[in-house]
Amino acid sequence: MARQLYHLEDISAEEAAQVVRQELLSFRRTLRSIEWLLPFIVMLYFLAVDIAIADEPMLQFAIGAYVVFLGFMQLIRWSDKYTWALISSQVWGMILFVTLILWQTGGIWSPLLCLYLFPIITSAVALPENSTPKFLVVMVFCFSLALPAEGLNGFTRREQIATLLLIIAFWVVPYIASLLSTSMLKARRQIQELSGTDYLSGLQNMRTFLPLARKEYERSVRYGHPFSILMIDADNLKPVNERYGHMYGSTIIRHIGEVIARNIRSSDIAARYGGDEFIVLLHETDPSSAMHAAERIRMDVEKMTCSVPGGTQSITISIGIAGYPEHGTQVEDLISQADRALFIGKGQGKNRCTVAGGPGPADSVHEPRPEN
Repeated sequence: MARQLYHLEDISAEEAAQVVRQELLSFRRTLRSIEWLLPFIVMLYFLAVDIAIADEPMLQFAIGAYVVFLGFMQLIRWSDKYTWALISSQVWGMILFVTLILWQTGGIWSPLLCLYLFPIITSAVALPENSTPKFLVVMVFCFSLALPAEGLNGFTRREQIATLLLIIAFWVVPYIASLLSTSMLKARRQIQELSGTDYLSGLQNMRTFLPLARKEYERSVRYGHPFSILMIDADNLKPVNERYGHMYGSTIIRHIGEVIARNIRSSDIAARYGGDEFIVLLHETDPSSAMHAAERIRMDVEKMTCSVPGGTQSITISIGIAGYPEHGTQVEDLISQADRALFIGKGQGKNRCTVAGGPGPADSVHEPRPEN
């Protein structure tokens, strides 16, 4: 397996992408709840306040159509790779709905003009930076359609200034919201890096693992004790991500992390290597004993299933094993040897544990279970 060890910058970037993905999924779930506030606020306002309506049937149609749109967006299942497209569709729906409501309730003088803040803040917080200006341009265009036929010419000077300040405010609000959102995400990333814990699996991250592994290596050299490295890779996680979305893939990674944590000793070190890979250092353990530990982890994972749309998904892992001093005299060499053994094991059918050095008596081979 021709790969290099992670550098700290790579680890930081991978963890940052992971945090962004989880934040986006979390925001998507929150948006599903808060977007129902729009029709609720509109209906509550009409019930509580006596307001002139230009075309009541059209207003009722707008509310009904938007409720159907929200129901449709929540019922269909979207892959995580379409999350931004989904949120963009929801923002477009908000803009259209608010614009229709304003046309029926006084245009620029409508007391519901502030509802434009919903799509403004949503696009600023959740979508890429280049998306917000596009939505704002469309929103200002819709805003201009709500002006009287003579435009700003029919306004007094004070009304013209107030209208321009309102448009400027619509541009300033998303800018501030975007700054706050970016600052919070950076702060969370820094906390994640300082904590030494992987955000998703609950295990150590590589920033913490490598220094601890080197200390264990120095201790083993000094006292002549063995230790072993396990490289663990989830089998067929990519198809799960592509078919059901990263949310389900993340659940599998979290489950595997839990299995690893409960099957190792307090003196052992386990970390998420990156993506769907994990690494474990077994304290004072030779390759033969490491095989037994790896088998325990593999069989525990094999017993698990993950709920997915339409059924359950079986989970299996492949494990490569390398021991000090049999397979290397440096931590990096052992990781490379364990990685190579993992690659060989996956090539032989997956769902198995393989000791560095190729197939032999120490190899443990198990056919993967068919997926449900």
